[in-house]
Amino acid sequence: MSQVIIDKIKSLVDDGELFTSVDVSNAIKRDGVWIRNKEVAKFLRTYDFSQHNYNKELINVTSNNIQTKATVYFPDYSDAQHYKLTSQTTIKKHQLPTQKMLKIVSTSNQISNLQTHNAASQFKTYKIKCPKKIRVPAKLVRIFNSNPGTQFDISNIDIVCFKNLPSKMKVNKDGRINIATSYLKTKKQEILISITNNKISFA
Repeated sequence: MSQVIIDKIKSLVDDGELFTSVDVSNAIKRDGVWIRNKEVAKFLRTYDFSQHNYNKELINVTSNNIQTKATVYFPDYSDAQHYKLTSQTTIKKHQLPTQKMLKIVSTSNQISNLQTHNAASQFKTYKIKCPKKIRVPAKLVRIFNSNPGTQFDISNIDIVCFKNLPSKMKVNKDGRINIATSYLKTKKQEILISITNNKISFA
């Protein structure tokens, strides 16, 4: 069961998402796997998010029409106030996307089969805070077949916003690349990152 949750956490942090335990448990349920939100919440409380450069903060939410508090997990370049899904309901067993309810599975390979998708078809625009550096989301970096420890080629970046970028940048352990804001032609506190014309673009 823990591997199921870990796989989903990694998927969310790779995308730079902000999330609570309800987001994690509902995402797992949408894959056709039943899991209780209480189990997910308990696991998240003991999980080491620092390895993903994530922080956490207690916020006010509405869950199943009841006002309560929940812990929101967010990347270090963002903050809790950017979390928008403050009113949600948990998915019930009868709402699972398959006719036959699946039991919790124990291997990441089985979960991967449920989560198979074309990452390249699921682009979105990321709004990133960048007081000192721009952290390019791992999901965008992976599109160009760049994995942790490898060198990311600058030819995959639309450099219109930058000056004097190095020809290559190392991919971090978390799958992201960091670009110092000193390379920006115009200083920004926030920047939009997306895929445009088969390149990572910034605005």
